[in-house]
Amino acid sequence: MICISFQDGSLDDFAHDYEKEKKMMLTNKTRYLNFKPTDGFQLYADALMTRLLDLAPSDSATQAAIEKKGEYYFCKIAIVSMTGRFEALIESANPKSALEEARRRIIRQLSKWNKQRFLSPGFT
Repeated sequence: MICISFQDGSLDDFAHDYEKEKKMMLTNKTRYLNFKPTDGFQLYADALMTRLLDLAPSDSATQAAIEKKGEYYFCKIAIVSMTGRFEALIESANPKSALEEARRRIIRQLSKWNKQRFLSPGFT
C-alpha cells in the first residue's frame, strides 16, 4: 500500500497528474490530521487500504487521509492508476464509520470498472 502525505495538511490537496502523484506516494500509512488514532485503528485502516489495493488495477497506488474538523471526521481515499482515478470523500461523526463508507464507495467504483473493462473490445 502506498499513501500520500499532504504538503499543507489539507485533504483538498490531491494533485491530479498521475506521474506526479505516483512519485509523491512515498509512505505506506494512512495520514491522520488533527487527531491521534489508536494503534488498533491504525492497523485496521492499513489492512483496509491493502485490501482495496488488491482490488485495484495492477499499476495502482493509494492515498488515504482522515481529518478531524470540529465534531466530524472527513475520510478521503483515492486510488490512482493509468486506468483512471477512484475517489471517495466521506464526512461522519466517527472515524471508523467514515473509513468504512469511503471503502464501500471505492469498492463500488472498482466493481464498475472491473465490469466495464471486460465489455471493451479486446485485441485480436
